[in-house]
Amino acid sequence: MWMIAFGLAVAAANLQGLFFGHSTIWYLWLATGVLLASVAEEFAFRGAIQTSLNRTRLGRRKAWSFQLGTIISALLFSSAHFVQLLGNVALPRVLFEVFSALPLALVTGYIYQRTSNLWYGVFLHALGNLGGA
Repeated sequence: MWMIAFGLAVAAANLQGLFFGHSTIWYLWLATGVLLASVAEEFAFRGAIQTSLNRTRLGRRKAWSFQLGTIISALLFSSAHFVQLLGNVALPRVLFEVFSALPLALVTGYIYQRTSNLWYGVFLHALGNLGGA
């Protein structure tokens, strides 16, 4: 529902000339690429996978203040970026994405492990996506 409201607001702003040279599509891409991807990935990797792993006996073990489930979830998140190879993205770019996603995943995972609040991670993830936009 919020995407419909956002789309209408963007269309109205575009009609009034508020985008200063950027197209409406650019802003819609920015909203979906930055916000929607951040929410979806954090809820999947931290909310579902990390929570499930940390409830197991193995996942509750600690390594450098991280629960093992948090580390495994971060590795899964990072390695999920290899899917870009299917889109003919160059290997050096994919490796950059994979290795730069790991620290972000560890930080957001640790924050979620400590606070049980996904929204801090969503915010940091959105900032990371915005930096790559």
